[in-house]
Amino acid sequence: MENATLHDGHRARMFERLFHTPDSLAEHELLEVILYPMIPRKDTNALAHSLLRVFGNLKNLFAATPQELMSVNGVGKKTAINLCAVGRVFAA
Repeated sequence: MENATLHDGHRARMFERLFHTPDSLAEHELLEVILYPMIPRKDTNALAHSLLRVFGNLKNLFAATPQELMSVNGVGKKTAINLCAVGRVFAA
C-alpha cells in the first residue's frame, strides 16, 4: 500500500456517488465524470476546476464554442468537440 494515493479508486467512488446520490455531486465533480471518457486514465479534477473558473458555471461552459473551450490549458480538440456536443444536446 506504499504506492497507494488518495486518488486510487476515485473514479469508481464518483460513479458510485452518481449512481446512488446524484444530487450530492458538486458542479466540478459532475464535470469530472463527464470528462472521464474524453480524457481516459488521467486526473480530470484540475481541468474541471479550470474550466469552471474560466466559464463560471456549467451552463456557460456548455454554451461555449470548441474554440473557446480550447483556450483553456489542457483542453484539446477532441475534448472541446465532445463538451460542445453535450452542450448542444441540452440547448436543443
